[in-house]
Amino acid sequence: MACNDASQRINAPYLVGALLAVNAVTDACILIDGAECSMTKAEFIYGNHDLASTLLDSSGANTHRLEHSSTNLSDMVKNREPHISRIIKKLLERRSCAVLFLSPRPCCSILSVDYQRLVRTASTEISKPVLPLPSNAFLGDWLNGYADALEALAHAIELKDAKPEPDKVAIVGYLMDRMEQDHVANISEMTRLLEGLGLELVSVWPGNVPYGELSDVKHAGTILSLPYGRKAARVLAERLGAKIIELDLPFGLLPTETWIRGIAEFCGRPKRDAEALIDKEMGPVLKRLEWVIPKALLHKRVALCADPYLFEGLAQLAEDLGWEVAAAAIMSQPDKMPTGLADKFPSMPRPLCQPTSAEWAAELAQAGHIDFIVGNTFFLQEKSASVAVELGFPSYGFHALSSQPFLGFAGCLKFVERVLNATLPRDVGAWGVVMRHAIFEGSGPKRPASPRQPV
Repeated sequence: MACNDASQRINAPYLVGALLAVNAVTDACILIDGAECSMTKAEFIYGNHDLASTLLDSSGANTHRLEHSSTNLSDMVKNREPHISRIIKKLLERRSCAVLFLSPRPCCSILSVDYQRLVRTASTEISKPVLPLPSNAFLGDWLNGYADALEALAHAIELKDAKPEPDKVAIVGYLMDRMEQDHVANISEMTRLLEGLGLELVSVWPGNVPYGELSDVKHAGTILSLPYGRKAARVLAERLGAKIIELDLPFGLLPTETWIRGIAEFCGRPKRDAEALIDKEMGPVLKRLEWVIPKALLHKRVALCADPYLFEGLAQLAEDLGWEVAAAAIMSQPDKMPTGLADKFPSMPRPLCQPTSAEWAAELAQAGHIDFIVGNTFFLQEKSASVAVELGFPSYGFHALSSQPFLGFAGCLKFVERVLNATLPRDVGAWGVVMRHAIFEGSGPKRPASPRQPV
C-alpha cells in the first residue's frame, strides 16, 4: 500500500482483497485469527473507498462483519482453539450472518491450530458454511485474496436442483469493490448489453447480494468468466456442467466490441445481431466523442495506473483518444503483469509493477510534463500533474451517488466525460473579468459565439 515511506510498494495486501469479497456479499462475515491491528485493513474500504460499505457497524452495537481473535505474541504459545471456537460460534449465531470466512494470519497459521477441525465442528453444530482461506498471504496480494474468497464461495454454495438454461448466463469474477453507483451501473450496463443479444443475466459473482442469492448461478447455461475470479468460474462451470468462456473487461470501445462479439459467437447468436447491437450502442457514443476529442482531449500526455486486468483497456482507450502515455504502473505482483503490452502499444513505456513510492515519483519526474494522471488514490498521492482522474481501487476522492458506469459503451462515454470535466481549464481569463463587471455593474458587451460548437 502507499504511505509516507518512500520504500513502501504501492499495492494492497491479501487480506484487503478478501475483505472486498466479504463486503460484496451482504450477509457474509469474516474472522481474522490475528492481532487487533487486522481490523485496520477494513479502513481501506469502509468510510474511505466505499461510503456504502457495511463491513463495520457505526451504531455502537458492535456487530461488525469482521472480527479478530486478538492474538498477540504471548497468546501464540497457548491453546487458542477454544477461544477461536467461541468466536466462530458467536458469529454463526447471528441472524445476519449466512456465511463465515476464516482467515488465519501467517504468524498464527504456523502454530498448532487445526482450523479444518474447528470448521467441521462449527458447521455441524450450526448449519452455516465456514470457509477457511489460505494462510500463505505473504505470497499473494489483494487480487489473490479476492480470487481465493470467490473460489471458496464457489465450492460451498448450494446448487441443488440446478437447471442450467442455454439463454441464461452468469458473470463470475467481477470486481465488486464497492457498493456505490459506479459498480451498480456497471452491472446494469452489462445486463443491458446481454439482453441485446437475447441473453438473461441471472447472477453476478459477487454482486452486492446475500449469500443465498449467489445460488441463482445454478440457472446459467453459460458462465462468463472475468479475470478477478477465473478459478471460481471454473469451479462453478464444472459443478453445473455449464459452458464457460473467459473474457476480458469491457472497458473502452474496442474491448467492449470484442466482449460482445465473443459472447455472441460462443452462445450461438447470429453475427448480424452482434454487429447491429454494436452499431446501435456505439454510434451515439462516437458522435459525441468525435467533436470533443480534437478540441479538448487530443495529444494529451498522460500517466496511467490501474490493476492488471483494467490496465490493458485503459491503455487501448488512451490510444483511441490520441493520448501519449508518458508513464505507466500496475498495482499487482509481477506474476499478474499483462502479456504482449509491448507489441500492442509499442510507444508506451513498460509499466512499473507495484513500484515503491520513490520509484513512481522518479518515473513521473523523468516523464516530464504530464497533463493528467488516471489512477487510483495510491498513485495519485505522488502525482506531479495538476489534474488527476481517480479510477479503480482504492478511490478515496471520487464517489458515485448517481449512475456513473465505466464499463460498456455508455461507461466509456461517462468516463471520458469525467476526464473532460477534470481537464478543462478553470481560469476564466479576460472574458470572465468582463462578465463580472457586467453582472455587478449592470453593463457589458454581448458574449461572442463559443468556439466550441459541435461539428
